[in-house]
Amino acid sequence: MLTILLRFDQSKADKIFEHHQRLQQLINLLPNSAIIALSNGDVKYCNDTIRKAYPVISESVNINELHFKSEFDQKVFGKISDALRFGNNLYDHKIPDISYQRQATINGSIVRNRQGTATGGVFIISLDEHVKQD
Repeated sequence: MLTILLRFDQSKADKIFEHHQRLQQLINLLPNSAIIALSNGDVKYCNDTIRKAYPVISESVNINELHFKSEFDQKVFGKISDALRFGNNLYDHKIPDISYQRQATINGSIVRNRQGTATGGVFIISLDEHVKQD
């Protein structure tokens, strides 16, 4: 009986690892920055695009504890942090950066458990350069 349980546990561990690899490879195919975080701000997945733009971001940080020099970056990650905290989806939320004539567009979807409680979120950040500000 113990052998059957050990094989079953190893099979589950193998499947979890395989799903982890699938998620990581999928988000790495995206041209935009992608981040998957728990509702407390712990980053669970992030793609290479966001790692290049923000070297401080990895799977071992909490976005609530990050401090950016740029007010623009603070606004971007502050909006994601608020969405996680309050359980709000983001649809084409635009954050302008007048200084550099660029704009970030954030789309995010909150992940909920079976009881409907927000447990985290998936966010895509698109950066548009040379945007005319009104």
